[in-house]
Order: sequence, then structure tokens, then C-alpha cells
Amino acid sequence: MSRGKMVSRQVIYFRQAALLIAEGIGIWLPQQYRFCGKELDSTSALNLYWFGSRLYDQLTARWTTQDPMSEKYYASSPYAYCQNDPVRFIDPDGRELRVAKEYQEQFRKDLQKVYGDRIDMLSFNDNGTLQLNGKTIDFTKGMTKDQKVAFNGLYKAINDKQVTSVVYADYYNVTVNNEVKSSDIVKEFGGGLYSKTDNIIVIAPNVGSVEVTLDQIQITADGLVFPTQNVQQNTTSTLFHEIGERNTSNINFRGAVIDFENYVRRIVGLPSRPYDINHSKTIKTNYTK
Repeated sequence: MSRGKMVSRQVIYFRQAALLIAEGIGIWLPQQYRFCGKELDSTSALNLYWFGSRLYDQLTARWTTQDPMSEKYYASSPYAYCQNDPVRFIDPDGRELRVAKEYQEQFRKDLQKVYGDRIDMLSFNDNGTLQLNGKTIDFTKGMTKDQKVAFNGLYKAINDKQVTSVVYADYYNVTVNNEVKSSDIVKEFGGGLYSKTDNIIVIAPNVGSVEVTLDQIQITADGLVFPTQNVQQNTTSTLFHEIGERNTSNINFRGAVIDFENYVRRIVGLPSRPYDINHSKTIKTNYTK
């Protein structure tokens, strides 16, 4: 209220923050904090937003200086705002990408299947970063061995200086051979993907079973062959598989990723997953993602 009148204002933006319409009734108070809650510098003719680390030009949808974390996103311009996708991403301070809130509910559902009501101690801050509210000893109290191992992997990702985004989408733009392309996550990656280049985990909501080639040779009438096996999956097992991919230090022999996933599979009641030629302790994998 101001001088007995209600202040009401509607501001509509284009997709990347350029002001389209500003209208309202009553008395308007000076409001410099607009797009993403950032301060608009209207004292100059440039009308730039101050994000804390960089200035943002709303007309060109570009930063005025290079991204200090641009080495993480080779496929994108160091001046591009949110990889030119502000619908999915936000950038609270001009340095890091954060996953939009639309994926957080599904992420929590997958965590609940593993940790139960303990996820009440996990929350997202305003930047969309997962954080533990309390002590790890309280969170892990009463857990089974499988749950503790699953939490150790999650906690490693939470506390790593390298921020990893988590997205749930059947199709997503990922960097392949230094080129960004739209990928069918189920068809091309079996339902889940960790891209080291983009530092992002993508889980297909429609993930199902996947056919894998086992890392063991069988002798048949046709000669030596690698047998295949159908592996049942869901979003929870796939999420923790990709967390395992993210955390593994040996990208050429990635059998440990399967070991980590199987801890979660036992928790959620899925059959154990065998080693395959892409996740083996004996066969070297040429890791390219």
C-alpha cells in the first residue's frame, strides 16, 4: 500500500529478458530488481543487468564478458546466457548453470525410493543446488549397507566443486564430437547419459529395459560370441548409474559403475545388473561421452 492506494504492476518479458510490456495501477515505486531478481542499471543508456559476476545485455541475450567457467562448455559461446536455453536453465550469478525447478520433484521421488523419509533432510537452495540439512551421521543413522554406499556416491557429487546438472528428458541437446545435437536418450544411450563435456546427467522419464552385450565370451557353433542380456531399468536405477558414471575415476574400466548401481537395485527390488563390454573390469572401454 502507498498513500492509501494498492500498487500493482505487471511486467512481461521476451524469452531472454527484454522488456515487452510494463503496465499497472496505483503509484509505481522505483523497482530496479527485475529479471531473475537482478538489478537493472538504468542510469546509463545500456540498461544492463548486474548478476554479481557479470553484466547481462537483455537486448542481445548475451553477457558483456566471457564466462569464467566457459572451459566446461566448449560447445557454447562464452558470452551465451544459459547455453541459449533460459527455459530449462537459470544462471544466478553469471558463473554456473543450474537445473530448472521442473525436474526437482522427479529427482526427489527417485531419492525417496532409495532413502525413504530421510530425504526430508535434503533440499534445494535458491540456486537449485541439492544440499544436506544436518549432519551425515544423522542422515545415515539406521541405514542398510546398500543405502550407505548409495549415499556416499550421492554425497560425493553434492560436495564436488564441479557442479553437475540433472535433467529428466527423453530428448536433449548434448555435445557429441564437439557438436551440439538433439539426442534420443533412450535410443542412443539406453535411457540415461552422463556427459563429461557438458557435465550433465540426463535421465529419460520413459526409460525401460535395455539390451546389453556381456563382457564374457561364449563358444557356440558359429564360433566365439559375446552374449547379450535384457536389463530391466527405471529412473531410479538409471539416475544412480549415471551418478556412478560421474564419480568413477577409471573411465576405461568402468565395472565399478555397475557395482554402485547394484547397491541401489537391491534397495528398489530390481535384479542385479551384469558387467557388459561398456562397463567391465577386464575389457577396456573407449570412453567418448
